[in-house]
Amino acid sequence: MSNETFHPLVYFWIAFYKDKRCLPQFDIENGRENDFESIDQTKLDKFGLFPFDTAFVTKVNRAKGFVVAKESAGLSPIIMRLKENQRLIFFRRNKVHTFTFQHCDKCGYNWQWMGGHKEGEGTEVGLLIFSNHIIQKYNNKDVVCAQCPKCGSFNAIICPDCGTLINEMKRSTSEEHFFMCPKCKKDVPRYIKMFEDQLRTLVYIMGYQVTVDGKNSKQVMFIDENGIVEMDTNL
Repeated sequence: MSNETFHPLVYFWIAFYKDKRCLPQFDIENGRENDFESIDQTKLDKFGLFPFDTAFVTKVNRAKGFVVAKESAGLSPIIMRLKENQRLIFFRRNKVHTFTFQHCDKCGYNWQWMGGHKEGEGTEVGLLIFSNHIIQKYNNKDVVCAQCPKCGSFNAIICPDCGTLINEMKRSTSEEHFFMCPKCKKDVPRYIKMFEDQLRTLVYIMGYQVTVDGKNSKQVMFIDENGIVEMDTNL
């Protein structure tokens, strides 16, 4: 994975052995990384995930030479004790959430435009939800035009001066498109634009596998970057 596409860690693991020794994912003194495969599972007592603090983030990132970790406020350690016949499960999974959002060129505001939600409700991508809109009529049909919740701008389909349908045009000197009233010959600005983006997060999967009556069973936790834990039980 290249430095440019690596998503920073908010947790690092520590393996605790029965003889009171431990193996951290990153060396506490110099920040260098230890391989997960180097854990001696036959001697494991506990395995835990720990949030980075500011000093340790700096040490780990300096040792790696690029941003491999970041601090996330409010996270607590998550520690699991392993019994004699339980084998550790741990890995990370990249989660990519593709979403669309609206941008107002007039005031620069970004939001997600959708109905059925509480106005001003937050989303996992860090934007607020609004359903502000203007209704314009064309061919006796209502056309919904998204409206900026901050400045009130919207993309009119009907000329505000003469009521004529606004046409999309292409300039003869370039591939640029613009919108103009065919009657008034005035350009009508399009302030509201829709864009697509992605939110990348890591999910930490931690649990154990055990053999019961010759059958393998497992219990795992899915831990997101906000510290929320979901259980997946198959026992």
